[in-house]
Amino acid sequence: MSGGTYLLTGQNTYSVALALEGFKAGLGAGDLLEANYTRIDAEKITPEDLGLFVSAAPFLAPKRLVVVFGLMERFEKQPRQPKKHARNKSGDDEDITALFAGVITNKPDSTELVIVAGNITGKNPLLETLGNNIEKKDYPLLSGEKLLEWITDHVRSDGGEITPDAARLLLRQVGPDLWTMKNEIEKLVLFSGGEKIDAGTVAMMVSITPEANIFRMIDAVVAGRSTAAELELEKLLSNGVPPSQVISMLARQVRMIAVAQDMLKRGFRSADIRKKLGIKHDFIMQKLDQSAKSFKISAIYKYYLQLAGAEMDIKTGRLEPELALSVLVENLTRTR
Repeated sequence: MSGGTYLLTGQNTYSVALALEGFKAGLGAGDLLEANYTRIDAEKITPEDLGLFVSAAPFLAPKRLVVVFGLMERFEKQPRQPKKHARNKSGDDEDITALFAGVITNKPDSTELVIVAGNITGKNPLLETLGNNIEKKDYPLLSGEKLLEWITDHVRSDGGEITPDAARLLLRQVGPDLWTMKNEIEKLVLFSGGEKIDAGTVAMMVSITPEANIFRMIDAVVAGRSTAAELELEKLLSNGVPPSQVISMLARQVRMIAVAQDMLKRGFRSADIRKKLGIKHDFIMQKLDQSAKSFKISAIYKYYLQLAGAEMDIKTGRLEPELALSVLVENLTRTR
């Protein structure tokens, strides 16, 4: 069977990893998998180098698998270049796009090529050039009913059963990070010992990620939903996060939003922002991207003033820490 060419996109890295395992299993290489599998970080690879990898013959197996990371991102929108270099750079980009497209299109049938990317635009030059020569599979982060269905199915596949209320609580506690969700499900199934998992078990066993609640609180603040923001604050405090740490985390997130907003306006990609800020988790990067697009520039300065005021109220004893935070969140939801 001839090898195809595939593009896996999206920030659901758990499902992408499962898809890659499926490609490996489909090789039929058995104990010779390592000899017939190549993983490439293509941030700086040349078309010639990629050609050498994809043209190599399989070793005692019907096919070999080449998985490429970071290639499509190189063809996403780049920061603006000085006008005097614009014409030459445009020509260079067209040449490199054609060269990579030629290597990918003309690879031998004995090589199965999988290109892994994050979120890419429909106007990606390499993707446009490849056209029907590549099969695109999208793996977005799950949410809502689709994530609830995923939770129920994976609890069942692990030999357990979960109530709808417990599944919804688990979704609120963990969010769309399927790597963490899978670990929590394994823990819950093991703890329940064959009994149906209920909301009480989830509340007792599953810890809340502070970073996730900070972003949920910021979402509510930006939307002006004071009640929802207060609920997220209560979750943080009830899970032992000190008020001073809540303020520090809020200040950190506002700073990150300001940096991301500035970089987006200057034409940088999400991958550049992620590297600059050292963000490791897809969920956090997605929420940061959403917040950067929702925030008004004028509000960021006001947010910093509110944060500084709350910190001063706590340090001087003018307000009790929890009351100062409650007042802060209420004020932030009114800031525009």
